[in-house]
This record gives sequence, structure tokens and C-alpha cells, in this order.
Amino acid sequence: MKKVIFLGLAAIAVYFTFCYTALSESRVIAFLDRFEDDINKGNPAAACDKLNDTVFFSIYDKTKFPPQRISGDKRDLCNYFNEASLHYATAMIADRHYRADFSIDRGPKSGSLAAVSYTEHHEIEFFPSHEKVRTISTEKITLKRVGTGLKVTEWIGETKTE
Repeated sequence: MKKVIFLGLAAIAVYFTFCYTALSESRVIAFLDRFEDDINKGNPAAACDKLNDTVFFSIYDKTKFPPQRISGDKRDLCNYFNEASLHYATAMIADRHYRADFSIDRGPKSGSLAAVSYTEHHEIEFFPSHEKVRTISTEKITLKRVGTGLKVTEWIGETKTE
């Protein structure tokens, strides 16, 4: 009986360790970097594959005049990625960026969900004019562990110029 209890506790410990490492800061950052690269380097379909089928998103873009609020489901977000990818492909720009105030809340009940929030700073330089635009985005993304990978289930963001 003690062996059965020990094996049960060991299995639970292995499961929660796996869940914790799947949603570790380094894995989440690597996921976000690949996600962004997919869009910026002309592969928006790969970014769409990283979205949960029931994803919801809302982006408030204050860099446009008038400011735009874009929200919707997976199809709408994939369309947004396609437009962004096309923009990156046709514009001659250099985009230097970094993330700050990064946090992950795994929550007490679930080893398969994590709320990720961060601030992303971009300095975009347009060529040949060398005009620069600085933006700040506040992002809140919910990630779900699916098998050994991650999927985005919710994306709430706000972007403004500095």
C-alpha cells in the first residue's frame, strides 16, 4: 500500500514539475520570440498555428490616427498577422526592441495555464529617411500548455508612441 501511495505522489510531483517547466520564464520568452519572428520574417501562418482555436484578442493601437481598437477571434487575429507580416516584408525598416516588467502568473489551480504580462519597447527606423518612431506596448497574454508546446488563448494589448 505504501508503494502505491508513493508512486501516486511521485507521479503527481512529476506532472507538476513538467507543467511548471513547460511554463517557465525561459520557455515562455523563447515561445514569444519565435511567435514574433514568425510574423516579422514573413511566416504568419506559423504564428496562427500557435493560437488556440478559441483565442480572443483585443488590441488598442494609439499609434494610428484616429486610434484603432481591433478585436476578434482566431481568424481576425490571423488576418492582423498577415497584414503586419506584409508590412514588414514591404517596408524597409529596422526594429530594435526589448521586453521589460516581465511576469508570469501560473495561478494556484492549473499547471497548464499561465497569464503573461510585459511591456515591449520598440524603436523602428525607416529607410532611406532614417525617421525613427518609438512605441511602447503593454501586453497581457494567456498561454495554455498543449502537449509539449504552448498556445495563445487570449491576447490583450495596448500600443502607443513614446
